[in-house]
Amino acid sequence: MVWHKVVLNLLISTVTVSAIGFYGLADDEPLQKVETEVGIVAKKAKTGLSEKKSKSASKSSSFPRFSRPDSFWRKKLTQGQYYVARKKGTETAFSGVYWNHHDDGVYTCVCCGSPLFDSEAKFESGTGWPSYWQVVDKSLIKLHPDTSSGVIRTEVNCRICSAHMGHVFDDGPRPTGLRFCINSASINFVPRKKMPEYLEKWREEIGFPALEKGVNGAISN
Repeated sequence: MVWHKVVLNLLISTVTVSAIGFYGLADDEPLQKVETEVGIVAKKAKTGLSEKKSKSASKSSSFPRFSRPDSFWRKKLTQGQYYVARKKGTETAFSGVYWNHHDDGVYTCVCCGSPLFDSEAKFESGTGWPSYWQVVDKSLIKLHPDTSSGVIRTEVNCRICSAHMGHVFDDGPRPTGLRFCINSASINFVPRKKMPEYLEKWREEIGFPALEKGVNGAISN
């Protein structure tokens, strides 16, 4: 099974959702531009799913929430992971495990395990943080305006567990023009050959019905 098929299947499952309406932040122009471009990329993805199936998947309102008390995260995560993922911290540039990581596979949320970034979308940004030009599936992330540093940025969170990933900027490479600047402390890495088994376990633990059909179909191919 080739993982890019999984990526495209997941992307197309939410293709009919308006990028701006999906996040509910249309009054923020920088964020609107980013969301629109994410939606355009999804619409250009080619899969075997019909339009009818895509619309059906996109209308699913059943999003699981991997909500746990703070004590759970303090025990599960390292001090650095907790600071970044749960307290919206930022690791020092060029200090993370994955900024110069080039193995083939998928980067998952350090907290709930959701598959968020594919190594095929990773690129050298020169920033010292792992950078990607697209996400595995835009339904798995949540974008928020962030003014904590004194400038307007777009924060990227895991939609399932609300873990802080980093920020997204509009200075990335083609075809999206996006740069998802992600903290190594917020992600783990799963080799591509282990993804079928990993996705099965993740689906069972998180219980994500919106992606169940797409994930199962990709694993069985």
